[in-house]
Amino acid sequence: MLGYFKALSERGITPNLKAFEEYDFSRPDYTGQTIILAHQIAVPLSYVPLLESFVRKGGKLIVDGMTGFYDGDVHNQMLTGFSLKNLFGGCISEFKRIDTPCLYRLKGYEQPLPGYGWKGLIRPDKGAETLSRGGELSLASRFAFGKGEVVWVPGLLGSGAWQGDGAPLAGWVCRECNTDRLPYSFQTYHRDVLMKLSETKEAYMAVVVNKSGTLQTIALKTDGKKRPSEVLFADKGGVVNGDILTVHPEETLVVCWKK
Repeated sequence: MLGYFKALSERGITPNLKAFEEYDFSRPDYTGQTIILAHQIAVPLSYVPLLESFVRKGGKLIVDGMTGFYDGDVHNQMLTGFSLKNLFGGCISEFKRIDTPCLYRLKGYEQPLPGYGWKGLIRPDKGAETLSRGGELSLASRFAFGKGEVVWVPGLLGSGAWQGDGAPLAGWVCRECNTDRLPYSFQTYHRDVLMKLSETKEAYMAVVVNKSGTLQTIALKTDGKKRPSEVLFADKGGVVNGDILTVHPEETLVVCWKK
């Protein structure tokens, strides 16, 4: 989970970390919303209909690792029956322990994504699209469910990003989540530079922290709307010039864009 959080933050995207109990599953529509289940080994049976409702109403699930291997009572669902089979569009044939990273070459995405520790082989149901193949079985799949879909990669992609380069994972998630609609993010990946964006009725506010050790010139990706900007805090002289941020090593830059 932290691998995803760090990789996305280094693309200037602000993911929200939530427990199941904190998420609002009562909305009528989840179009444009994405939940990432990163190596959530135990998924209580009571959460299955909530996840099904989320996807059916237009949401997207990105699932990696051994998510759902156990239920909430630590019963091995690979032996007792996989409760997420209808939602994920298949079940696991087997998990293999791997000593070297598995490179997932996902359909439609150029850069391979490394996964560490475990590699799952999917036995897909009819209607599931194979995104990456390992022999006769799938290493990754995409499955439409109601108005939404589930993208399932039973390998530890977050761990791969954490231990190595987070750019491939961040780029893939951005593509899957259509982050072009976000008001502000980074055009490219900036390792060890984090941006957190918040919103009020009057403005957007970004806190950018540069821990890379070098001066960073960051091109922002925007939603196309022009908004006046103001630097609220820059402890080492950082500036914003149009859609370009300049942030010095060990600097915190706070920028406000008025709506």
